[in-house]
Amino acid sequence: MNRFALAEAKGKLYHPELDAIRGFAFLVVFVYHASGLGQILREGSLALYAFNKSGPLAIETFFVLSSFLLTWLALNEVKFKGRFSIRNYFARRILRIWPLYFVIMILGFVVVPYLAKAAGHSVTLPDKWYYLFFVANFYTLPHVYFLQFLWSISVEEQFYLIWGIFLKFFIKHIRWIALAFMIISVGFTTYRILNNVPKYFHTLNYFFDFACGAFGAYSLFYKKQIAGFFSKLKRTQTILFYLVLPTLIVLFYFLEQNNNPLTSDFAALLFRYCFIIYIAMFIIEQMSNPSRVRIFGKNRFLIFTGRISYGLYCFHGLNITLIGLLAPRFFPNMPGILLFATIFIINYAVAWVSYVYYELPFLKLKSRWKGV
Repeated sequence: MNRFALAEAKGKLYHPELDAIRGFAFLVVFVYHASGLGQILREGSLALYAFNKSGPLAIETFFVLSSFLLTWLALNEVKFKGRFSIRNYFARRILRIWPLYFVIMILGFVVVPYLAKAAGHSVTLPDKWYYLFFVANFYTLPHVYFLQFLWSISVEEQFYLIWGIFLKFFIKHIRWIALAFMIISVGFTTYRILNNVPKYFHTLNYFFDFACGAFGAYSLFYKKQIAGFFSKLKRTQTILFYLVLPTLIVLFYFLEQNNNPLTSDFAALLFRYCFIIYIAMFIIEQMSNPSRVRIFGKNRFLIFTGRISYGLYCFHGLNITLIGLLAPRFFPNMPGILLFATIFIINYAVAWVSYVYYELPFLKLKSRWKGV
């Protein structure tokens, strides 16, 4: 009996690899936002190309993981309990997202503007209703930097709402629902590129991500061909699978070096889709392949980083902004690498305190609405 089958037989649905992948994705996002590497790397280089892709694609990794986990848990809930409880589903989502999110809202719309005014500075705030009702991804006017990162939470909340309804009424047909999501997303994104419509943050762009996550969960749950393929991989085959991603990066680096903007845009879209599909397969591989790399299942730092990644993500924009403003005043000669390390340590400490003393009590309440 392989590791996945053993975990399933024992009723253990927690896999530390998922937290570790989420933790690694956050680290990529943080480096993308806080390191300043975009200004250091040589223009036109492969390194700069990979760096510019890393941040947005790491956020899309969050989307794939969310869809995978929600679908995976829902399928197991039906298996063990005979039905899917939409009430419990929404209760768990609210307890995970809302407590910290609305703390950030108070900081962003009340505390920071008050402190800025007291210090003689002005803050450009967005329309608060976009953020309070989780549609911030549709607010495109310039506004304070640290709130802009929360667009992805709006996308996820919109998906949670839609997906919960489909899980409740159409879970037996969830693979076809996922396929419909994928077709809608490809059609919308193609239309956007052809008509030069700047809708990067539109939720329909990311239906493809959510669909791939759902397909991954479906495949693993029902032991479909993809899951069976990864469960039989040998060490050499596993290494070859890991080499697919760097190969794709190099290949599309050359494909996107095109003077025709339309061709370049479609090449970029194709790379994005290849990456998303790869991440979905990587999740399956990590949960079923006995020859997998062990770092994601054993590295305590990555696992814990993934566990507190929601706080790390919510606070990192605020910490980048505040420390970036204060450090030059008090330490004008601070090296960039030290500034980066300072922001990281403080952000990690704030997220840890938030998780242990604020978020965790809410998370413990989720047991009252436990699915499986």
